[in-house]
Amino acid sequence: MRAVLMSIKPKWCAAIANGIKTIEVRKTKPKIETPFKVYIYCSGKENGTIIGEFTCNYIITYWFAEHLVYPTPAYDGDPSIYDCGAGYWITFEECEKACLDYDQLVAYGKGKDLYGWLISNLVIYEEPKELKEFSKSGFNRVVPLKRPPQSWCYVDVSEVECGDE
Repeated sequence: MRAVLMSIKPKWCAAIANGIKTIEVRKTKPKIETPFKVYIYCSGKENGTIIGEFTCNYIITYWFAEHLVYPTPAYDGDPSIYDCGAGYWITFEECEKACLDYDQLVAYGKGKDLYGWLISNLVIYEEPKELKEFSKSGFNRVVPLKRPPQSWCYVDVSEVECGDE
């Protein structure tokens, strides 16, 4: 079975673990059908670990438009103000769920489309898992992981026991 291993900074891991962050915004998305499992690699530590998993049931595309045709809610949270300039098609509520403000989103996206991975069925492990328990999947071969992905990678989890399955 193919799944995804995603590197996430400790600050965001804590927000996900506490149920505050329910959308993870990325510049890319996998080419597998939803739903799929995502394993959370907590990066930024000397010896990072896989702290949990979630199901990504859907990925929202946040298109960047040079000139938006229709009014969209402004990013400052005031629903009575509309932004018709260049920007992303994203609601204030989605920014909140991603724990980002609109300016952070714009700085991260740099005018390219972004993808919001919806976090559901979150499981935080009592005992974190080691990277060596996972194998990278791709190019019709399976290779044991020796280092975490910079953003995310496909993993083969047919032999990994994770979560409450």
